[in-house]
Amino acid sequence: MFKINIFLSHFFTLIFIFFNNFSDKIYAQEANPITEILQKNSQEFGFLFNEQAKKDFGVEILFTQLTPPFPANLSQKNNEDIDITPTTEHIFNPFLGVKTHYFAQNPQKYFNPASLVKLPISLLGLEKIQTLSDKKINIFTRLGTKKALDWQQESNAQNPNDTLPPTLARYIEKMMLTSDNEAYIRTFEFLGQDYIHQSLREKGYKKMRIIRRFSYKNAEGQEINCDTLQNRYTNPIYFCDSTGKILYEQEMQFSQNKYYPNEIWQNPTLITPSNYFNPNYENYLPLEKAHHLLLNLFLKNPKSTEKNIKNAVPFYVDEQAQFDFNLQNDVFLKRSMGAYPQEGKQWRYDPNVYWKTYKKYLFYGRKGEILPNVRIFNVVGWWAGTVVDCAYIVDYENNFSFFLSAVFTLTSANIPEGEGYERFAFPFLENLGKKIYFHEKERRKNLPENIEHLYFDFWKKK
Repeated sequence: MFKINIFLSHFFTLIFIFFNNFSDKIYAQEANPITEILQKNSQEFGFLFNEQAKKDFGVEILFTQLTPPFPANLSQKNNEDIDITPTTEHIFNPFLGVKTHYFAQNPQKYFNPASLVKLPISLLGLEKIQTLSDKKINIFTRLGTKKALDWQQESNAQNPNDTLPPTLARYIEKMMLTSDNEAYIRTFEFLGQDYIHQSLREKGYKKMRIIRRFSYKNAEGQEINCDTLQNRYTNPIYFCDSTGKILYEQEMQFSQNKYYPNEIWQNPTLITPSNYFNPNYENYLPLEKAHHLLLNLFLKNPKSTEKNIKNAVPFYVDEQAQFDFNLQNDVFLKRSMGAYPQEGKQWRYDPNVYWKTYKKYLFYGRKGEILPNVRIFNVVGWWAGTVVDCAYIVDYENNFSFFLSAVFTLTSANIPEGEGYERFAFPFLENLGKKIYFHEKERRKNLPENIEHLYFDFWKKK
């Protein structure tokens, strides 16, 4: 019996050691690179890992790595000295491996997305205007806004002498380059609440909510803001040619449906004050949905003949969730997302107000020196104690790219909002983007991808 006990003891010890070592290998393989990078760079991110910081800040990060396929014969080799020099087939193979990592510290149940909603609004605007193509209307056609109620604001598009008339192209470019609020409002009015939510729900974005305009100053310097009832109305709009001739008109719309939680919206005439902050009456766009939109835009299924083969096209989303607009509009939007304000083609942007790295938080913070071989295709939000940036970061010289989205929320009443932004939020986003970038640069040095479709006029083929 004693010998049996000794044998069993040794046996279970060996089993424990085996599974312990095995589990270590599993966890080593599944390690989260975000956590590793944050912990490794304690000088920049150490403040996140103390108990007080967990009370003062909320952080969420999504990081999507893209890995081009290895050469076909690579999987047949089992030694550590294999040559991973990419072949021509490898570099130009469009099928990337896609893996998303998540990190959260004190994540908020709700954060105000602010200007983050300008991406889905732009996507929907491009999709809707294509339904008017039979009327000879496109994104460069003049788009005017009328006034049907006293509080509504007009925008005249019929002046033949106006060299910069309002168009959907100008609105989208202004949203992407400078996060312009009036451009968002006009596009929101072109769409309306019902169209926005019906379209989003058809694509599977059932919880996303875009129900309000933003405040802005009109030509007289008056602050314009709308309450919840006013946001259900959209201005009459029209498209016209350069002579002012009307091509198409859309009457004022009123949303008959409710896009608020059931227990909140009982009375269809209920309003909240325009300056009243309540998440139930605000736009709602979680970080993972914004990240999803970005991947969906830049990793579109190329409709390859191999798309029905299992795992042949490992893109992030399926066909249902994609927005349907033509190549011209696709290129226009992507270029607008990656351009700096002085590279805008639809408007004149004052460099004293909109500096070169304006709204490129996840690499430059508030301001920084441009790295010429890097482009950031992104959308941001900044309001009510929250700064958020969803970015697709591309290195043309080293031929790699990745997706990075992060939100930084101030949750402490003891830290003034302005100080929280400048001292914590923007430095955090800048350092995060750069550390992830250098991590991917090292990981991808022998795994370049074909990014020629993202050159636009930003980069010339060498």
